[in-house]
Amino acid sequence: MAYVYRHIRVDKNEPFYIGIGSDNEYLRANSTKNRNIFWQRVTNKSNYEVEILLDNISWETACEKEKEFIELYGRKDLNTGTLCNLTNGGDGRCGSITSEETKIKLSISNTGKKRTQESIEKVRLIHIGSKRSEESKRKMSEAKKGKKVLNRKPHTEETKLKISEFHKNRKRSKLSEETKLKIGLANKLKIHKPLSEETKLKLSISMKKYWSNKECKN
Repeated sequence: MAYVYRHIRVDKNEPFYIGIGSDNEYLRANSTKNRNIFWQRVTNKSNYEVEILLDNISWETACEKEKEFIELYGRKDLNTGTLCNLTNGGDGRCGSITSEETKIKLSISNTGKKRTQESIEKVRLIHIGSKRSEESKRKMSEAKKGKKVLNRKPHTEETKLKISEFHKNRKRSKLSEETKLKIGLANKLKIHKPLSEETKLKLSISMKKYWSNKECKN
């Protein structure tokens, strides 16, 4: 079950905060923790009283009643009333407005506070993660552009020899005699000077032998 409470400043006898809670001992209503800067300013100037407006109601009802009371008394940050609430109520952030003045005050209040070692470590890890992310993006971009990867270890002479033999054997196994002959003829035809009669005769004999052997196999 839940309840709705209000804080009343003693010096003016006026409500300055509306809230809701769900604990049996009204701990939230009497707590000074997690209060906004405007609430703190009022309580620094004046004592205040805690009043339970509604009790033993459902959470949904408490949220609706909180909205109604905030609307009734009005919010100081909106110049509609006396309340220090920064939302319209209902256990949400609806209607929350953070003015530039509030941002500056929050920044000033945090100035000079020492961060714990845990906080410092979290910030450090976030920055490291960001740098790693940028580095990964750079490497991926270079890979897509076909750039060589730096710091690659050079191949040993033994490795180079094995790679060379592998490619030679692969070419030999895949190329047929016909393909080899065509490649040979194509390479000879690339010569700029005209073929001699002797070369033409050798090519003719080679072609005849090739086709003769092929017909015998078939």
